[in-house]
Amino acid sequence: MPTLPLLANPAPSDADAPRGVRAPGGYEWWYFEAHDPVADVRVTALLFDGNPFHPAYVRRYAWYRRFPTRVLPPMPGEYPCVFLRVYEKGDVASGGMWQYEPGACHATDAGVTVGPDGFTRAADGAMRLKLRNTIDLTFLPKPAPAPKVFTMVGGTSVREPHGWIVSNPNCATTGDVTLGGRTVKFDGFGYQDHNYGAEPVSLAARRWFWGCVWLDDRAHVVAEAVPKRGPSHGVFLLDAEIPGSAAWDARTKLRIPYPTMIDFGDTLRLDEPRVVESLPVMAQLRYRARVGGVTTTAVAHVVEPGRANIPLVSRGIEMLMISRARR
Repeated sequence: MPTLPLLANPAPSDADAPRGVRAPGGYEWWYFEAHDPVADVRVTALLFDGNPFHPAYVRRYAWYRRFPTRVLPPMPGEYPCVFLRVYEKGDVASGGMWQYEPGACHATDAGVTVGPDGFTRAADGAMRLKLRNTIDLTFLPKPAPAPKVFTMVGGTSVREPHGWIVSNPNCATTGDVTLGGRTVKFDGFGYQDHNYGAEPVSLAARRWFWGCVWLDDRAHVVAEAVPKRGPSHGVFLLDAEIPGSAAWDARTKLRIPYPTMIDFGDTLRLDEPRVVESLPVMAQLRYRARVGGVTTTAVAHVVEPGRANIPLVSRGIEMLMISRARR
């Protein structure tokens, strides 16, 4: 019996090209992080073709798995969403998560749009991100790297692993951020990556941590992914073979765990964490970072995707974060 491919573009020549996920419960997202240390403004943005944290998507997939011959499979294209958070001087200044009509996400090598929001990619690799009337930022990679493809965690119900593509970890980021009718000129650092999976990420990953420090024209990216079954391979530093250690001994008000210290010896140390915001499935953090003899700031987050399956949490997401986009 013939089967449909889970990914329309499983092995592109460009490692950062859209995968075109066609699997029930699957997802693909593009993630942007930017930090202007002088203005003390931080921007977190995600574009989703299939939002794996959307309560309705999570519920429909659970019913489909329970009654596969009686319930229509929920598809990624039915849940195009945008997530945005802007922080100024360590506090939430703007943001939300909104959903567009099915089929509103269009992803090509030249960029990704979700409704009127999205980014375009120029010939020099620069990405211009525009979200509603709040964000107009250009991410210029320096230097333009070859995307690095990692397996975040293996698949559980499918053979296809959950992919993490570190596309542009070190960008010069400039533009405008509009907050409450005033425009903040942004001139700082930026990061962009790309994730995809052919099943809900909560089936395979219990938790992941990401952090980034920009210093001396280099991005120091720290990550740890904990699979749903089996032990974590530990915290690691991209482009380095130095093993790290982490002290996971704190929790947010919403009980999301986070490390109070991550140590790579003289290469990098993160400590003195501050919870910037605790959301239903994610905690936004900042750390004191020591790189060699230099002290600076790291931005970070922890995500526990399985929390979206908890009824109380899913209701909180619906009430606090999901808003239907206006045409």
